[in-house]
Amino acid sequence: IWTDNESYKQGATVHINGTGFTPDGNVTMDIQYENTTSVSGYPKNVTADSSGNITDTWDIPSYQEVGNYVITAVDQTDPSVNDSEWISVTDATPPQINSADAIPQTQGYGRNITLRANVTDNVGVETVRANITYPDGNWTWLSLPYSGTQDIYEANFTAWQHGDYSFWIWANDTSGNPTDTSGNPKNFYTRANATITLKTYEDSYGTNTDATLQPIDEWWNSSWLYRKAINVAENNGSNLVEY
Repeated sequence: IWTDNESYKQGATVHINGTGFTPDGNVTMDIQYENTTSVSGYPKNVTADSSGNITDTWDIPSYQEVGNYVITAVDQTDPSVNDSEWISVTDATPPQINSADAIPQTQGYGRNITLRANVTDNVGVETVRANITYPDGNWTWLSLPYSGTQDIYEANFTAWQHGDYSFWIWANDTSGNPTDTSGNPKNFYTRANATITLKTYEDSYGTNTDATLQPIDEWWNSSWLYRKAINVAENNGSNLVEY
């Protein structure tokens, strides 16, 4: 006997063929998990055609246990005529991306933003990546390794463009089943907050007069955002100095 493939995903159909059996005779077909337990619907009888050929199909349930299975065929007329074939059933369920976050969501130039994803799988997560689109429309991939905290995959991204970024998560499992969140991207932002402190040479100017602005090199208390004029008076007839 033989099958059309050696490996099948859950939910696939196995096509089984055989030859050399008693023409028009009955053949007992069985499919067992790890050569111990028959799957649902087996063993069963299959009738060979006039040339002694048999065909059968097994629709693998989506919930079928992952592992190795042996298919056997035994001629009921002559049990010495028998054969077996091993196949494997692999996982067909993709990972689940439970959440995707940018921490913090708003950050300054050249500062790190942590992209974090919570990803789970019924067998095992293999790879997690973030697809990041820059404010100018270019994009890049960022690998998110396992953080050491259960189900958490994360990495730092350094943002050097001002504006709005978008990102989505791609993941696959050890069976090669991919999934992503491209249909529901998230955002993070780069902003620059700058303060310029200036002063004039004079406190008052007449009309049509240019006022020259210059930076204040030092100011002992930068939280004071204004200046206030004061009057110093001399009442004893001495000259005022050091004011």
